[in-house]
Amino acid sequence: MEEVHAEYGKTMSETLQLKCIDWTTCALKKDMDTMTRVQLLMITAECYQGIGKTNEAKQCLNQAFLESGEIDNKNMVQRRQMMIKNRLQKCSTGVWYK
Repeated sequence: MEEVHAEYGKTMSETLQLKCIDWTTCALKKDMDTMTRVQLLMITAECYQGIGKTNEAKQCLNQAFLESGEIDNKNMVQRRQMMIKNRLQKCSTGVWYK
């Protein structure tokens, strides 16, 4: 999933973003490490933002923020949470991509 998102990023069609949301939603129902879970939540948020569903994007980012606190490496927690806060701000302003 990350490879698809990395390859297409902001140029993903709405159809591909919807498919990405389906895939990540299914994946998030499985057991996985915290870092992977946070990354999937962030990808899902980007896809929701890409199709104009800002509230759903914010929910995913808020969930990612909460779950990132469980990462063992405290430096990684701080970096990931800063990234999530930045994306939440961009989500609120409507400017998502760099």
